[in-house]
Amino acid sequence: MGNNSENGVSEVVGAMLMLLIFVVFLGTMQVYQVPSWNKELERQEFDKAYSDIIDMRSDLEDTSLKNIPRTSSIHMGARYPQRIVFRNPGPGAYGTITTYPLNITVTYNLNGTISSVNYPSTGIVYEMKGISNFPRIVYENGIIIKDYGYYNYTDDVNRLTTSDNLFIPILLGVRPVSSTDVESFNVLPVPRYVNRVFSSMNVSIETRYPKIWSNLSYEYRPSGSRVNVTGSRINITDVYGFSVRSISLPDMTNLSLDKMFSGTVALTEEDMAGATGESNSCAYPGKYMSQKNQGCTDIPASASNPVFIITDIAMVRNAYNAELIFNVRDKLSRVFEITITLRSDANGNMYWASVTQNRPSGSCSGTIDYPSRQIDLTSCYRNVNIVTTNVLTITKMDANIMYANFLIS
Repeated sequence: MGNNSENGVSEVVGAMLMLLIFVVFLGTMQVYQVPSWNKELERQEFDKAYSDIIDMRSDLEDTSLKNIPRTSSIHMGARYPQRIVFRNPGPGAYGTITTYPLNITVTYNLNGTISSVNYPSTGIVYEMKGISNFPRIVYENGIIIKDYGYYNYTDDVNRLTTSDNLFIPILLGVRPVSSTDVESFNVLPVPRYVNRVFSSMNVSIETRYPKIWSNLSYEYRPSGSRVNVTGSRINITDVYGFSVRSISLPDMTNLSLDKMFSGTVALTEEDMAGATGESNSCAYPGKYMSQKNQGCTDIPASASNPVFIITDIAMVRNAYNAELIFNVRDKLSRVFEITITLRSDANGNMYWASVTQNRPSGSCSGTIDYPSRQIDLTSCYRNVNIVTTNVLTITKMDANIMYANFLIS
């Protein structure tokens, strides 16, 4: 009987040990593995949110530059899956979208008359709140920043300037939201823009991340312009329009504040540099021009002794007194303007031409070569005091002139 009692006690102890091991296993899984599973799920959803915000940035650019409404969706958070045995700390990790105000000031000068326009804009902050610690994702002035609190980082490059243009994004009407689901944002283009011709222009853009912006490269920017970050402002200065180029300014008045609008401050594409989509260079082998408002930027300064030739002029037959007028304006508002009057014979060959220097007043000693259909204005240009940055613009080209190649190098 004693042996039977001992055997019974042994079985009970063994069962209790097995139960204890099982309980310890469940406890270990609950304490360590369940949080690990949830953290991995949060990581996956955070990566989706980051990708969604990159896609939203692309949608904002398409909306403002292509005038196309877009709908952007963001995976806001993560719902923890139901587990039969284990218990989650809550329903899931939720994401929040908050905003902060940014101010953009555009100041432009047209022949001494200075105008200034202020635009309110918005920075967007996404934050996931769960058991993991993730950086805040910030969209500001066209770039995406990871804000760790003690350290900020971006994979982006400068998106405000290119070698011949500006793209200053303006965003309004972003609604704050808190959710674990997928949220959609409808983005509308600004319905109206106004174009303003300018001599020179400055832009000041507010930022909450000046160190990020100061570390970006501004190698590609409009010629002659400068970029610096001072305090909480990104300053783009000395953008030259030569009283020819124009800037496209979004008209943000009378917009409904309960809708999301995306706009852009940019140089217009209809000006002399973008009329045909060709290169802006008049260097070798030159640039062919066939209509008003075409041109090229940054031709050599007069003091550098460049070659300035209009070559390969093509005309219709029997053209009489067809006019070609162009000018070169530099950043100091100096102007070199020439009128060329042309005649062609029954075969369309130039047989007579005259050159008049309108500005600065004075004679022009250019040479005309009829067989080669070429007009050499090198000596004329070298005698004026044009500096860089500058722009050459065709201001008149009669229909009887088919094209002319400007070779300046």
